[in-house]
Amino acid sequence: FGQGTLPASVQVWENPVKKADLMIVSAHEDDELLWFGGTIPTYAVDQGKRTVIVYMANCGRLRCGEAMNGLWAMGIKNHPVFNRFPDKRSRTLEEGLENWGGEEAVVGKLVENIRQYKPSVIVSHDINGEYGHGGHRATAYAVQKAVEMAQDAEKYPESAQVFGTWQVKKLYLHLYQENPIEMDWNQPLQAYGGRTGYEMACVGYAEHQSQQSFYQMQQGGKYDNAKFGLAYTTVGLDTGKRDFFEHIPQRGAVSGGDEEPFETAEEGPAIAPSETKQNGIMTAVLVLSGLLILAGIAVFGWYQQNRRPHRVTHNRPHTRRRKHER
Repeated sequence: FGQGTLPASVQVWENPVKKADLMIVSAHEDDELLWFGGTIPTYAVDQGKRTVIVYMANCGRLRCGEAMNGLWAMGIKNHPVFNRFPDKRSRTLEEGLENWGGEEAVVGKLVENIRQYKPSVIVSHDINGEYGHGGHRATAYAVQKAVEMAQDAEKYPESAQVFGTWQVKKLYLHLYQENPIEMDWNQPLQAYGGRTGYEMACVGYAEHQSQQSFYQMQQGGKYDNAKFGLAYTTVGLDTGKRDFFEHIPQRGAVSGGDEEPFETAEEGPAIAPSETKQNGIMTAVLVLSGLLILAGIAVFGWYQQNRRPHRVTHNRPHTRRRKHER
């Protein structure tokens, strides 16, 4: 491309967010929409939550490209994370874990993801694998283990040394029976001009063209993508507000991948680099001026205290000095 504004079709991705509000752990590229419905458009775009999408299985170049297109179509700008476990069909939890290198490998990778991106809330799969998929089962099983272990420096110490430990505040699993919550993905969203979270999830899924003959987005039914359960919490149980972030304060609006989120209300707005440089030069000039003024005052004071009174001298030798001149 030449100079000027790039076409809207050109994807210019930012890095994954450094400290996430929300982490979505999806077994495959398309599960983040099929099973989690309007989660991404509602929270990541409309509410501006700092979101990182993690894909467990590497479904090949085509499927990864479709995932990128789908996220971009919904307005996601931060690059997703691909854990690149092999995409193998499985029906049991044990087979799913084995296909991905065993429980230690799968849990360890998710512990690393959690420690690196530091999410407050995680959303992931049904413990029964939705329709029984072993990869979905393995994801739900491993993410529960990883949430507990990510806060313990003795578990997987290699990632703890690199990223530190982290305590997730809430974990929601699709179709989880305990502490159920049913989301409303049909609310109009301001960020999309009134289109709903479910409608925008359908827009994203339309980019998964290789999967259209196998699966389709749908509401309700046995695998309702609006139904979840709170599987882990450090901030108390939900009270029926239909909000994954109930009891969790807002960190700040979404921004570039390497920027730190606003941690407290006391922090002021970020200053642009050019303003920072100008302010620094002005400060240095003022400090130097103040120092020169103080130095001048000190020299003048010394002179006043130590100067001798002017007197007329005669052209004759002095035999002795006056007492007060000694």
